[in-house]
Amino acid sequence: MASLCHSVRQHIPGTYVVCSSVADGTASFTSRMETQIDQLAAAVASDVQLQSGFHAIGLSQGGLVLRGYVERQLNPSVRRLITISSPHSGVGSCPKGMMWAYLCPLFELSPYNLPISFSDYWKDVASGEAAYLSSSRWLADVNNEKSNSSSTHTIEGIRGRRAGMIALERYVLVEALNDTFIVPRESTTHGFWAWGQKGVVVSMRESIGYREDQLGLRTLDLTGRLRILGYLGDHLQFNTSFWIKSILSQLEEE
Repeated sequence: MASLCHSVRQHIPGTYVVCSSVADGTASFTSRMETQIDQLAAAVASDVQLQSGFHAIGLSQGGLVLRGYVERQLNPSVRRLITISSPHSGVGSCPKGMMWAYLCPLFELSPYNLPISFSDYWKDVASGEAAYLSSSRWLADVNNEKSNSSSTHTIEGIRGRRAGMIALERYVLVEALNDTFIVPRESTTHGFWAWGQKGVVVSMRESIGYREDQLGLRTLDLTGRLRILGYLGDHLQFNTSFWIKSILSQLEEE
């Protein structure tokens, strides 16, 4: 992370850059998503150099934290949001790796309820949409998937989150085309598996959420403010050329 922050200063001289330490290390796993957003909001509010608004780049789960901040309509506001390999539509399978090989059998006993961030954006298509909507403690709300609710509190939350998103100058989604950590990888561009059909992908533009503009994605798309990029590589394994030419350019373009 530090090297990426340094490269921003190097390639866009004069830019004020902050490498956030919110939920760093194991805290990114052990802290709930709302807690991480609270911590980010506090850090941003205390930084006088960010008070006129700022651009933000989030890596993996960090992109979800930043989107959660955007949807709260907080000040100072995010102007351009870039997320790289961030599971916006959730994760439907445990990642590969030695740690997960040990943890997943335990995790899958109660995937929506463990006191870890991963449970906040778990999404099981096999159990069906109704089970997901009733069990999801964070993702279904942050994606405005409970739009049929008659609760005034819920309706106000939906409107606020959508308003926060469509206020963005630009929303950039970056997908690792060989991602083995975020499954399905299409989640990083707001796609996911079809309900009851694990392995059958419904892309963002095919989804009900997009067609009904529940989160404002269609509005951002039709006004030219939604951009989708991809790179050949695994999770966060992009090269320097892609970072400079495809990512940093998003901060400079009018």
